[in-house]
Amino acid sequence: MERIKKRYHSLILSHEAFMRALELYQSKFSHAQKAEREAYLASIIKHFELLYEMLWKFLKAYLMEEYGIETIGSKSIFRACHAKGLIDQKMLDQLLEVVEIRNATAHVYDESEALKTSKAIIMHYEPMKQLIEKLQTH
Repeated sequence: MERIKKRYHSLILSHEAFMRALELYQSKFSHAQKAEREAYLASIIKHFELLYEMLWKFLKAYLMEEYGIETIGSKSIFRACHAKGLIDQKMLDQLLEVVEIRNATAHVYDESEALKTSKAIIMHYEPMKQLIEKLQTH
């Protein structure tokens, strides 16, 4: 149980950090100079990566603790959450899209790709947020 609490705490901290990066990105990016734009893009992408990692690692520990399910890989974890009724099919589909976005973050080499990735992150962040909110009630 202690392991889950620690992972949950890390998840919440990474979510808060992502929200701060998102707020800065949304309020400052369009008026920023090139170097600042790069920093805002890097920040939102990095904080998304951290949030994603904390989310699936928490879920992995949660599934093991609550259901005795040992899974490997985020797709399997999200599918196991669906099988246990923690998420519905729509959220599962959205989270599987998030996995693809996360995989794409490893291939961001220039500002146009980073901008495309950041827009995808913002568009697909909502299911992660909803899942985190749902976990707060468990």
